[in-house]
Amino acid sequence: MKFHLRAVTLSLALLGAAALPARASSSTQLVLTEAGQTLLNGQAVQFYRAPVLSSGLTLVPVRETATLLGAPTTLQNGALLTGRLSVNAATGVILLDGQPVDSPLHIDTTGEPFIDAQILAQALGAAFSRAGDVATLTLLRDDPARPDTPQARFVTDKATYAPGERISYVDYSFDPDGTNLTRTWTGAQDAFYQPGTYPVTLQVTNTKGLRSAPLTRTVRVQGPAVDTPLSYALRHTPVGETITDRSVLTYPAAPTHISSAAMPLLFSDSPEAPTRPGVLYRDTLDSGPARLMAYHLNKTARPARLFILARPAAGQTSAAQVIRSGAAAPTRLEGTLGQVSVLDFLSSPPGAAYTLTGSAPVALYASPVLQPGQGAKVLMDVQTTGATEYSVVLLEDGAPLTADTLSALPVLPPDAQHVRGTFPGAVRRVNVQLSALPARVTLGDGQRDPALTGVDATTGREQRLGGNYGVQYDLRVENAAGTVAAFVPRGGPYRGAAALMDGTVTQFLKLPGNGTLTDPDAPLLLRRVNSGTLNLSFIPAGGSNLPVALIFYPQPPALPR
Repeated sequence: MKFHLRAVTLSLALLGAAALPARASSSTQLVLTEAGQTLLNGQAVQFYRAPVLSSGLTLVPVRETATLLGAPTTLQNGALLTGRLSVNAATGVILLDGQPVDSPLHIDTTGEPFIDAQILAQALGAAFSRAGDVATLTLLRDDPARPDTPQARFVTDKATYAPGERISYVDYSFDPDGTNLTRTWTGAQDAFYQPGTYPVTLQVTNTKGLRSAPLTRTVRVQGPAVDTPLSYALRHTPVGETITDRSVLTYPAAPTHISSAAMPLLFSDSPEAPTRPGVLYRDTLDSGPARLMAYHLNKTARPARLFILARPAAGQTSAAQVIRSGAAAPTRLEGTLGQVSVLDFLSSPPGAAYTLTGSAPVALYASPVLQPGQGAKVLMDVQTTGATEYSVVLLEDGAPLTADTLSALPVLPPDAQHVRGTFPGAVRRVNVQLSALPARVTLGDGQRDPALTGVDATTGREQRLGGNYGVQYDLRVENAAGTVAAFVPRGGPYRGAAALMDGTVTQFLKLPGNGTLTDPDAPLLLRRVNSGTLNLSFIPAGGSNLPVALIFYPQPPALPR
C-alpha cells in the first residue's frame, strides 16, 4: 500500500483530559500542513511522524496521537497499549476490547504503528468525524474532581530538548487544604537520548490519601545530541554517587610503576574470634616505623578488652611515638569496623609518645569493653627507637595490665582460617601516568599487584595476606587535570575509605557514603580533578574485597550557553 501525505487538521477537544490540569474545559487543536508546518493551539510544534491519508482513511501514529489526547501508552509483550486498544507491530494484529479488528496497519521505518484514526478514537472513547482533508477527534471525559482533591501541575522549562540535554521539571502541584503531597512520576527522566516524543505523567497524593488526576505532558526531543548517557552522568552526577558504565574492563591500563616501602606490617587476625584470653600475636621489630593492625571478636563468655602492648626488647630502654591511629569498637558489623577504622586512621592527627623501660608493657591501644560477640579493629603507625616487642592480647575486663599478667598469658594457636604474621611492605607507592583516556588502574589483582607474603612469628609458618588488608596504597597520578576519578569494586562487595589531595584541597572519602558498593559496573565518582597531580591514599578495608579499580574519565567539555 502506498501513502500520500496531505494537509490534515486534528481538532482535539480535551474535556478534563489527563493531559491538562483539572480546570475549566478547553479545546486543543492540532493543525498540520502539507508544507510541514504544525500548530498546536496556534503554537508551532513538530509532529515527528506525520499522519497519512490513503484511500479515504486517516492513518495516525498511535503513540503520539494518544499522548496528545492525554491517554497514556505502554508496551506489554511487544504490543502497544492505549485505552481499549492493543497494536502489535511485529504480528500486525490490532485488538479492540481483546477482539481482532480488520483495519489497515502501517509500520513506518522506525517501527511506529499507524492505524485508522476512527479506530483509535473508538478505543479512547472519543468522537471522530472527517470532512475532506480535515479529521476531528473529540475526547469527552466528564470526570469532575472533588473540591478537596489535590491537583497535579508541572511544566518543563523548555518546549523541545536536544538528545542528552538536561530537563528541568517545574512542579507546582498543590492541595486545596494545604497538606503535604507525595509525588508519583511516570516516564520522567533527567534526559532522553533519542529524538522522539516522550509522555511524562505526574500524580500527587495528599495526607488524607486523596489522589489527583494524572497529568501528562509531552517532552519533545530533536536535533543533534549534546550528551551520551555516560557523558551526561560524568557531567551531572554528584561526586559520591555511582554511575552505570558496563565498559569498565575495556579501558586500557594506565602506565603504572609500583614500589614498596620497607615498613613492616604486623597483622593480627587469627584467631579472629578467640574463646579465651591470651596473646593473639607477638613479634619483635627493629627500631623504625611499623604498622600494626588487629581485628578480633570477643568470643569468650565474659566481657573483655583488646590491647596492643609495647615493651623494649631484652630489657632495654626505647621510645615509641604513635604517628597516627584509627579504631572502631564495639560492634559485630565487620564492614563498619573496617570502614570506620580506615577513615579514622587516614584522618588521624599524631598521637602520644611513650618511654619504654624494663619489662612493663605500655598500652598503645586499649579497646572499650567488648561484650561477648562484639569486636574491635585498630590500625596504627608507630615509630620506635630501639628494638620493640609488640603484643596483641585479649584480657578479661578488669585484669591487671602488668608484666606478670602478660607473661602468664598463653599464645593462642591460629584458627587455620585467617591470617596473622609480619609482612614487609606496609606501604605501596603507585605512580600513574595518564595519557589516553579513559584509563584504568587496578589494585590487588594478584598479578601486577600481588598479595603480601610474610611469616607468623609465633609459629614460624609462611603466610600470604590475601586482600592486602592494612596495606596503604599511595597513588600519585600525573596529568590528572580535567579528569573525573571514579572507584569500582571488582572483587565483590566493598565498604571502605580513602583520602585524596587535589592541589591544596584534601578530602576524606567514604566508599560509598552510605551502604555498600556491590555492582562492578557502577563506578563511584570520587572527584572532578583540577590540578595536574592527584594524590590518593587507599587502604583495603576489612570485610571488603579486592581487586578494585580506579577509572579516570575525561571531563565532558562545557556546553554552549
